[in-house]
Amino acid sequence: MSATSDVFKFSDVASNYIERISPGPGDEMHYIGLEHISPDSLYVKEWGSKTELIGEKIEMRKGDILFARRNAYLKRVGIAPFDGIFSAHGLVLRPNEKVISHDLFPFLIKSDVFMKRAINISVGSLSPTVNWKDLKNESFTIPDLCDQKKYSDILWKFEDLIEFYRNRIIIADELIKSRFIEMFGNLNTNSKHWEMKTISDVAKVPLHYGSTASAIDYDSDVRYVRITDIGSDGKLNDDFKSPSEYNSRYLLNKGDILFARSGSVGVTYLFDEKYKSIFAGYLIRFVPNTEKIDPGFAYQYTKSEYCQGILTGSKRGGVQKNVNAKQLSAIPIPVPPMNLQKEFTDFVRRVDKSKFELQQHIENTKKLQKTIINSIFRDV
Repeated sequence: MSATSDVFKFSDVASNYIERISPGPGDEMHYIGLEHISPDSLYVKEWGSKTELIGEKIEMRKGDILFARRNAYLKRVGIAPFDGIFSAHGLVLRPNEKVISHDLFPFLIKSDVFMKRAINISVGSLSPTVNWKDLKNESFTIPDLCDQKKYSDILWKFEDLIEFYRNRIIIADELIKSRFIEMFGNLNTNSKHWEMKTISDVAKVPLHYGSTASAIDYDSDVRYVRITDIGSDGKLNDDFKSPSEYNSRYLLNKGDILFARSGSVGVTYLFDEKYKSIFAGYLIRFVPNTEKIDPGFAYQYTKSEYCQGILTGSKRGGVQKNVNAKQLSAIPIPVPPMNLQKEFTDFVRRVDKSKFELQQHIENTKKLQKTIINSIFRDV
């Protein structure tokens, strides 16, 4: 797709809305922070703060484009779903509709050329940040207004299709949770009267934590699994890092379960990867005894509300919460008959296959959408 375009300075394409406000009690319910914006979707689906907001924020209106100017390399852009307040580490952008339509504008911000420019003009070493005074002078190619509706219609169809597939994955995850409760009951009351043991009864929990090697980029067949690599879906992200060195005692085996022991306590991961991998220092390994507990069942148990409640309730420390190996070993775990555990694991495997297919649809749709976006918004 090739668009007839003109070149405009960004200050002619959009305005930076900078109405700053000091939030009061209750404003945290209508707050969007940078952590709420996903690099994968224009839809903002999470918001709010559990603590009272401190410092000035930026007022936003429903439909405004929210761009995370801090750490622009994360490529976070979203659309404000309501009137509220946004992080002062972001920009609230509004299009000049004499130049670009409101529907097409988000895709300019999502384009490779915009993100590349934003990253290049970022300043600062620890948390590189984009300043409006620099961004406003950047130039971009914008298609003719008469063509913009057909482009935005196509791009929004792709965006909504991606969102449809994501929602199907969420439904699949809920199906797994429902089946777990259906088969094993309410664990808070042990409604099905399973034998209860501790994790140390059915698994080995080595007292040593993960490796403290440095994570580096180089051509290696060994992956370094860190807390930050584990997504909320229990899968590893694509940021493949290798250890600067490794000891064989940190090597993971299929069926090993990792627990975050600091910061993101409650995050768990079942190792089943094609790469030889070691785990990092802020993770604890739990090695199921397969004669007593099925790894797939044990992993789903760690994600249950019952186990998560125990984990988060076991946190120690001040600002940086943590759980140690001794505490993890003492966590109770139900031990249903092995045939039921394996039946559940087989069910999860079938659902995961469907989720994998949905994820492939997402990736293919994103690639096609990205190709079209980059053909519309070309480098000057």
